[in-house]
Amino acid sequence: MNIVVAVNDKFIKPLKVMLYSLGQNTNRNLDIYLMYCDLSDRNRIVLSGFVQKRCHGKLHEVPVDAKAFREHDAEKSMFSVETFYRLYIPYILPKEVDRALWLDADMVVNGNIDTFYDSDFGENKDKLLVACWNERDRKKLYGYKERLGEDLKADAYFNSGVLLFNIPAIREAMSFEEIMSFWLKNQKKLDFLDQDMINCLMGTRTELKDSTEFNNQAHADEDAVEQLKKAKIIHYITYRKPWLLYYEGKGDKIYWNYAKKCGFGFENLTYKLCHGPVMVVYAIYKKIRYS
Repeated sequence: MNIVVAVNDKFIKPLKVMLYSLGQNTNRNLDIYLMYCDLSDRNRIVLSGFVQKRCHGKLHEVPVDAKAFREHDAEKSMFSVETFYRLYIPYILPKEVDRALWLDADMVVNGNIDTFYDSDFGENKDKLLVACWNERDRKKLYGYKERLGEDLKADAYFNSGVLLFNIPAIREAMSFEEIMSFWLKNQKKLDFLDQDMINCLMGTRTELKDSTEFNNQAHADEDAVEQLKKAKIIHYITYRKPWLLYYEGKGDKIYWNYAKKCGFGFENLTYKLCHGPVMVVYAIYKKIRYS
């Protein structure tokens, strides 16, 4: 199973938890392609050993030149420059790799996802991607179409945290230079950066799977408990990260179940002791701030 990830030094711990959870839920050997620009030698060495010992896999380092997206000011954005790296996947991985699954680091795999990885890219095998979408997200579609205009041709808009790439088909359909041209021409209206670009450029040739199962972001919703029982991939989007003490949601127990098993027992204990008091203070802060 070919897995592609991209992180900087700040996200090494969540990445370890995600990869460990993936390894616990598949019997397949994992080839992990690590795309990076700003990642220390020490963290790369540690991660390589971790993948081999704890995830029955092998780490392949893929350095990336971030200068192509220099107009993006990561210091002022909620997105780091690594968010663009999935755009490189078809053009930077070894030619013998014909499919690869991109996974964001801020998630856990809580079930077997082999069937998702084995998707056949549509009846004619001409789909460029397999991504996740649910009808409950349709209410947001109008806003995306209004902002992106005619560039968003598909009647859906998917999150880019879980993407299965049909690499040969993408290479045939477009060049990296065409992707860069789209970025330079449209960057002012791309609020979600690479996600907007992928939806515009590849949305009409994307096979859609159920996001509640393979890219579930509802851990803070009212029906979160029931949804999480069925979710095989739980995605902790926005500021709702379960390793942060002010986390609001129902998915922290699942995250910490994997985290403590892969070596973060002390951090788990700290979270248990401090999360409750912090949330009391956080609730008071929100009441004062928004009243």
